[in-house]
Amino acid sequence: MVPTLTQSPLLNIKRNYLNFMEQTLTWFDTSLIRVLFTLLMEKEPLTQDQLISLTGLNRATVSDTLSKLTESTSKFLVFQTRKKGERKKYYHCPQDLSIYFQNLLQEGLELTKISSEQIPEYLYRLSLLKTQNFDTQSFKNFLDEYQRATTYFHIAVTFFQKNLGNYVTNPYLISKISEKDFNEDNFKDDEINIDYSVRSNDSLDMIKRDFLNNQASSQHSRIGKRKELVTMGLLFFIEGKPITQNYISKITGYSRSTVSITLSDLLKLNIIQLIKKPKDRKKYYESRYTLIDNLLSTIRVMNRIFLKSREIVKNQFLLNIKNTEGDKKEKSKLERFMIENIRFFDLFVDYTRSCNDIVNKLLSKRALSKNKA
Repeated sequence: MVPTLTQSPLLNIKRNYLNFMEQTLTWFDTSLIRVLFTLLMEKEPLTQDQLISLTGLNRATVSDTLSKLTESTSKFLVFQTRKKGERKKYYHCPQDLSIYFQNLLQEGLELTKISSEQIPEYLYRLSLLKTQNFDTQSFKNFLDEYQRATTYFHIAVTFFQKNLGNYVTNPYLISKISEKDFNEDNFKDDEINIDYSVRSNDSLDMIKRDFLNNQASSQHSRIGKRKELVTMGLLFFIEGKPITQNYISKITGYSRSTVSITLSDLLKLNIIQLIKKPKDRKKYYESRYTLIDNLLSTIRVMNRIFLKSREIVKNQFLLNIKNTEGDKKEKSKLERFMIENIRFFDLFVDYTRSCNDIVNKLLSKRALSKNKA
């Protein structure tokens, strides 16, 4: 029987751990994380009432979350059962903890993929513009490179996703990953023949704005970034040169105040830098990073998250369990669970670092080949 709130001295540690995982795995629904990790932590079938007590969530939220977790389409297997002679429903995780951690990382890697499906449409619209000048060609070149880089990046990340199970079982294999694991034939561009509808008043600025809105909406909804940050961050990559606040407002359609606030945020985040030109009173801004840096940023963030998480579990939660009075069996179970957490965070630190290094080499190699050509 799971101890009640008044019976378990370890309850505060468990609650704090759930808060910690909720704040760590930000690419997931918070209630899903709380319910799932409560089941994984307790390692035994729990009733809905027990889950409410342990997670601190209300009944409706727990009920809705359990419905999602027990659906056949759920990526996190949770079973609903009944004990002999009881009418109550119990819920438990039937798989090894490694499977759930593996699925968590796979989902996180999925969010690093950036949409490039509509790029052929933008290239087609550019080809129909009456004015074909340096700016038009520059944007075409950017879209070509963006599509090639994202395709290369997606295939590499997919490789890591598909092989994650092998590395969970044999962590030493991570150090053996190399560029040789990626076949160049996978990176050939497919020919696409689609009949696109084009506006009669189409323009370069409109195509840029449509591209930015499409990309920002996708990345904003999937990884929780502010849409303005994504839009303006991408605009710096498109232009590839210092641009003014007025120009940013013109392309994005944002008000001067929105642009000003977002520029201030981008400067604080050290994503852009301020440029002053001689005999020019205008302020210019440009990106501090390359397109490759942008593609790899989410993987790097995940690596930092896992690195920090490992230290917190090791130096805070595990230590607090040892220093807290309580049932020896319950303490031992919770200690083993935290040690397993550390093992997987260790694995994921190495895994995301390797993923970052290999993808960076592949993308840099492609960029270098393109420049030589």
